[in-house]
Amino acid sequence: MADEIVERLAVELSLESENFRKKITAINSIIKNTEKEFKSAGNGVKNFENTFTGLDAKIQKTSKQLELYNLKLSKIKYQKMNMRKILS
Repeated sequence: MADEIVERLAVELSLESENFRKKITAINSIIKNTEKEFKSAGNGVKNFENTFTGLDAKIQKTSKQLELYNLKLSKIKYQKMNMRKILS
């Protein structure tokens, strides 16, 4: 009986963990892509970060990254709550 419960918990934790890792990896990938897009937008333009277009691009990049970090944080909080529920 106890062994079955432990096995079930192990399977649930494993599945939750794998799904969580995939989501976090996807978010991290999108964050990296926003940085690459910003850098490629400024290729060949001297002091791109200091131009109006560059500053606008930097604001957009930073806003998008902030949204993604908030999404990542919410996923981490949700995962933590799920793990507590499973373990209690």
